[in-house]
Amino acid sequence: MPNAFRRRAAVKPRRVIDACVIIAAPVEQNAACSDYLTGLGVQHHGFLTHALVGEVVQGMYKHTETALRLSLYRYFDNLLLAGLLSILPVREISHEEVARLRANLPFLSLADAVHLAETLEQGFLEFVTIDRELTNRRNRERLSELGLKIVVPRGSSPEPIRW
Repeated sequence: MPNAFRRRAAVKPRRVIDACVIIAAPVEQNAACSDYLTGLGVQHHGFLTHALVGEVVQGMYKHTETALRLSLYRYFDNLLLAGLLSILPVREISHEEVARLRANLPFLSLADAVHLAETLEQGFLEFVTIDRELTNRRNRERLSELGLKIVVPRGSSPEPIRW
């Protein structure tokens, strides 16, 4: 019989977290993203696809100076080592799912369509982001109709982050 901790853990939301949330916490000092990441493990389970891991690393390299970069790599590594974020196994992404997402959201970038398609392929129903393209009301509603809930960290206004 599972203990109370395991029962609570089993019903916590399992969410895939966009790279922009992880980058915005330290780089832009986005308090809502920082608070969200701090609450992982307690309030939610956080997951990343391999493509999102690459996007986090690329974003740290692209958007920070060399002096700050090592600190950011350590920060990201600590999120992983502490078990606040888990990396999902690689899955094949259906071309049809990517096409379906892009057909329903005509301005959706290919990168975002791939992230969302993999989220769905992995069996996740929630995606955490501050990307304005995904968080605007119209696109959130369309994605909801497709079975994917977009979650914006509380207190955060969507940032126009483009990777």
